[in-house]
Amino acid sequence: MIGYHIHAKDGDIGHVEELLVDDHAWAIRSLIVNTTNWWFGHHVVVAPPSIEAVSWRDASVSIGLTRQAVKDAPSYDPTTASQDPAPSKK
Repeated sequence: MIGYHIHAKDGDIGHVEELLVDDHAWAIRSLIVNTTNWWFGHHVVVAPPSIEAVSWRDASVSIGLTRQAVKDAPSYDPTTASQDPAPSKK
């Protein structure tokens, strides 16, 4: 999924930059979304429950959040040990 384009409910927002994985549960804890093409220079944390669909063929991820909800999501700081993901619903 790294590099997949992210589609919000109201438009494209960027691409998956990284995945934060819980190595004990083998589960994706958060998606780190690079919004540079839409909202210059920002990386935000998005919760996996926000994912509505993944298209392997189109290399894209559709999320159930608006662009504003993504803007309101926590910024990703790689120096912080834990990241709180954005809300999983609208």
